[in-house]
Order: sequence, then C-alpha cells, then structure tokens
Amino acid sequence: MAGQAHHVRGALSALTCHLRGQNVPEPVIATTEIVLAEVLNNVVEHALSGGADGQIDLRCRRAGSGLCFEIRDDGRAMPGGTLPEGHLPPVGDRVADLPEGGWGWGLVRRLAQDPSYHRADGRNHMRFRIALPE
Repeated sequence: MAGQAHHVRGALSALTCHLRGQNVPEPVIATTEIVLAEVLNNVVEHALSGGADGQIDLRCRRAGSGLCFEIRDDGRAMPGGTLPEGHLPPVGDRVADLPEGGWGWGLVRRLAQDPSYHRADGRNHMRFRIALPE
C-alpha cells in the first residue's frame, strides 16, 4: 500500500473484513486493529514523513495459536535501530487529566507478542504476533 493515512484506513478495513471471514474472534480483531493502527500510522507519520512517497507492505498469516504480522517499509530507520520501549504515560484520577499522546508503543508492547525490528536493504522490517484463544 502507499504510505499515506487514507491507505492505512483502507488496509485496516480490508484486513478486518478478511479476518471476520476467517472466523477470527471479535476481541482478536479489535486487538489487531489497535496494534496495526498504531504501527502503520507511526510508519506514515515518522518513517515516511516529509512528503516522501513510500510503500508499506503488510503481511498476515495464521500460524499455530496466533496471527503473525510482518510490516515492511522503505522509510527512515527507527531511532537507535530498535523499537521504542513503550512506557505508558502516567494517569491520574480524572479523565480530563489524561495525556492525549504517548500511548502507542505502550499499547503495542502490551497487546502484541514477540515484537521485533530490524533494517535490511534500506527497508524497515517489523514482526509481531497476536494470540488466538485456544
């Protein structure tokens, strides 16, 4: 897909329809949407920012007790060559005090299993797994 926000929305919608057709449980689909939205939007906003026309390849396969995802893009490398730690922001007692940003990688780290990243041949490669109920 082209590395633009509206293409991300289209890809998420198509994947959701595909997963429903494969009888993937709705909670797994919801988790998948959250994780992929965070990862793909980060690719668009950070790796491919600056108006460059970039490509994002998304692959999904069912393997054992999970859905395995691989995302490749031709954007800038992750800072430090590694995935962010993903600490969730501190929260108080009032909803009005919740921070607007800073949740993405914390959610990815908590909802996805075995996230990994490497860069090869000028492309970013990220993998992760979403567990299926047994």
